[in-house]
Amino acid sequence: MQIEWWRLLLVALIFGGLFATWLWVKKGDLSLKGLVQPPNLKMKVLERQWLTSQTFIFLIEVEGARFLLARTHGGVAWQPLGEAKASPPVANEHK
Repeated sequence: MQIEWWRLLLVALIFGGLFATWLWVKKGDLSLKGLVQPPNLKMKVLERQWLTSQTFIFLIEVEGARFLLARTHGGVAWQPLGEAKASPPVANEHK
């Protein structure tokens, strides 16, 4: 029993599409950049840091004010950090 060439091609295309979808999902690029114009958002996530699998912190800016948001297995906490202003670097001088 011989399989037609077009059936093998169809199976290869299906597996290729599944593999490409897996890579796309794994990369995490599901935002469809360039296809949709994002609205003028007032909240920005500036940085995120995972500390453990259930614990993370976010640095968030909302209308110029910055907040530190933390989540643990016990709950969620936030701390205002003040206005987002450019500041000179801190000098560390040893005398």
